[in-house]
Amino acid sequence: MESPVAKIPLFKKKSSRCIFSTQSSSPTLPRKTTCQCSHVLLADDDRFQGFYYQTLFQQSLDFDTLSIQKKDFRFSLSVAGEELLEEYQETKSCRCKAPLLVIVDYNMGPGKMNGIETILALRKEGYKGLIILRTSETFEFLIENHPNLNDLLEAKVLNFLLGKNDHRETKNKIQSLLQQIFP
Repeated sequence: MESPVAKIPLFKKKSSRCIFSTQSSSPTLPRKTTCQCSHVLLADDDRFQGFYYQTLFQQSLDFDTLSIQKKDFRFSLSVAGEELLEEYQETKSCRCKAPLLVIVDYNMGPGKMNGIETILALRKEGYKGLIILRTSETFEFLIENHPNLNDLLEAKVLNFLLGKNDHRETKNKIQSLLQQIFP
């Protein structure tokens, strides 16, 4: 007889990706848990960018070169930095060591945290993984608004700065980083 599987939401928020499946064939055997937290957290308020990321992760990347199967790879898209931080805090409380990569846009709408503010807040929360700022803003604009941008890059607070207009560079950088994360 097959053991029953119970899905237990870890958080009350319905959109949480942290759901554990527990399996136990007997009361004396330890329970197995499988985390459903995202490997990559994304923040971009542009719906087209959401479609872009979905296509990139589900169809464009070469999972044959990674130690994780495409079916097991998880990512989540937030529409604001605040939402990404909330997702990270939920994942952090899971203690699964995910996410492994964060990608944020710079401008996520009026009254919302920008990408640099989101990155600094993530680091303050203890996130030690890789962060990409992928934006359509010019480097000059970013430096004008954040004179310490070069310092953030040198100190690896921000690991990479990518332009949204260069799909090939984005795809190659993400593929390369995933190969490092999932060798």
